[in-house]
Amino acid sequence: MYTGDYNKGHNLLSALERKFSDHNNHFIKKQIYTILGHLAFRKGSPENALSYMQQAYESAIKDKGNLYKLIAQYNVARAMQFVKQTMTAKERFKEVIVYAEQLNEQIFRNLAHLRLAQIYSEEKSLETAKLFVSEINSHDLLPTDITTYQKLCDRLKSCS
Repeated sequence: MYTGDYNKGHNLLSALERKFSDHNNHFIKKQIYTILGHLAFRKGSPENALSYMQQAYESAIKDKGNLYKLIAQYNVARAMQFVKQTMTAKERFKEVIVYAEQLNEQIFRNLAHLRLAQIYSEEKSLETAKLFVSEINSHDLLPTDITTYQKLCDRLKSCS
């Protein structure tokens, strides 16, 4: 993925996917499907990305790894956002917030608030967007997410 050769990465991981299709190692499956989802997105196919992310989430549930389940749940919500399934994406992001708080994972709590603020801002529900932005601790965001956060702050005129 980091070399930009998404087709080669997809081909390699598709072979692994076939190899593990009947295997009960959900730890490996969730990783394969997550990367396939990211590759599909990079290749311009958000619908395929959503499908892979959903498979990663199902494997994460079976693997019973709490942190990866949270990551997979966030990835599904994000993929739904990309394919414009905003109603479902909003519900999933809200579930991510609850789960992240249970696990005390502030990064994903902040990311889910950020994505909800984005969605509500795009829907012109600016007061609701402001509420979600106000819950974000920008110190826990990655540089690309800080840029998104700053743009939202500028648009909403609400951050300090």
